[in-house]
Amino acid sequence: MAAMTPSTLGSTSQGRWRYSVQCRTNFVAIGLGAVLVLVCGALLHRSVGDARHASALLGLAGGDHTAARQLMRHSLWYGGLSIGALVLYLVALPWYLGTVYRLLRANNNAVRRLMRGDTQLPPLPLHRRDEFGQTARALVRLRDLTQELRQQSQLDPLTGLSNRQGFESALDRKLDRNPVPSAHIALLILDLKRFRHLNHAYGMDIGDRALQQAGLRLKTALPQAVSIARLQADRYSLALSLPPFAGTSRRLAEQAIDLVRQQLAAPLQLDDHLLTLDVRAGIALFPQDGQDVPTLMIAAEAALALARGDGGETLRFADPQLAGRAQRTAGVVAEIRRGILAGEFLAHYEPIVDLSTGDIRGVEALARWQHPQRGMVSPAEFIPVAEDMGMIESLTSALLPLICADAARWNAVGDPRGVSVNLSARELNAGFVERLAE
Repeated sequence: MAAMTPSTLGSTSQGRWRYSVQCRTNFVAIGLGAVLVLVCGALLHRSVGDARHASALLGLAGGDHTAARQLMRHSLWYGGLSIGALVLYLVALPWYLGTVYRLLRANNNAVRRLMRGDTQLPPLPLHRRDEFGQTARALVRLRDLTQELRQQSQLDPLTGLSNRQGFESALDRKLDRNPVPSAHIALLILDLKRFRHLNHAYGMDIGDRALQQAGLRLKTALPQAVSIARLQADRYSLALSLPPFAGTSRRLAEQAIDLVRQQLAAPLQLDDHLLTLDVRAGIALFPQDGQDVPTLMIAAEAALALARGDGGETLRFADPQLAGRAQRTAGVVAEIRRGILAGEFLAHYEPIVDLSTGDIRGVEALARWQHPQRGMVSPAEFIPVAEDMGMIESLTSALLPLICADAARWNAVGDPRGVSVNLSARELNAGFVERLAE
């Protein structure tokens, strides 16, 4: 039977045929063993019968001693043959069963490792041409596919760089190898200036190609980087190993940004469009700005947000107060998401009064948050965060059905009221009227 290579594993019918043939072979071997035991038993029975007959002849006066001796020799020959065959079978059976057990254990250990996500397989019987070899080769192929899928899950499909997951894993491994840091690590998070305008002006195809070229130029500018990744949209991240001196580390990080800007500033020809790219950067240094990957990422993101808010500034370093504020903001964002899903946001109404007559002309809907632990949360705590983090549309979408239901109920009882709703400018898009009608 020819060995099955990984490329032939897809041949299901052929694999089933080979498996069934090998299984039949094992059953035949067991059956032959059983037949051998029966034959040996018959031979022993014949041997004992011949021995008794020979003894009877020798005991008779005038008996045929030649025939008796012949029967005795036959008895000894049959007995020795049957006993030898049984001994051989009893020796071969444990060896065979032991071999089967070792092969099953090797394949079973490989399956257990793969189920745990461990791709380091134990020695497998790849050379065998039976079902154990087929299983071993299938496990190796499964290991290869697992590694390939794992690598693909950590790559950005557009640029071929690492994605956030791959970048954080690489940085985490780097930090684990340096529990007592002998060198600083600079985490740089960059975004492209005016990329949204470029995308809108020239189209998404040009925008995607600009992102690809930006990734290539980052690799050219900083080939010594521990890892380079595209986190999202026009945002990239880099990790650099630096000398363990605070002043030197900051200066080298600034020089790295200068190299990046020089590479990106070179004219970029995409079809008929001549473009130039530039970046803003937020930088966090290990270990002073954080001892682990999540803390460093938060610190660098906060520094980048500060650089974006500074307008002309292109580079900001993290500071502890900034990182602490960013962590608190991240906590509020997570709570807002949970609160929207849990239906904790309510609509309260404030009357709109005509000062000349004192009549109530309508009501203004106000967002309120009934937190399960903190009680009623002030809008000053969550409205600015929702607007800054792009969550105000989700909050409005959660409240509009409640407001419309209240207005419909008032109309039904003969108390029509005009309802005023505060909206963010970003919500007045082309689909707002349709969503409101729904």
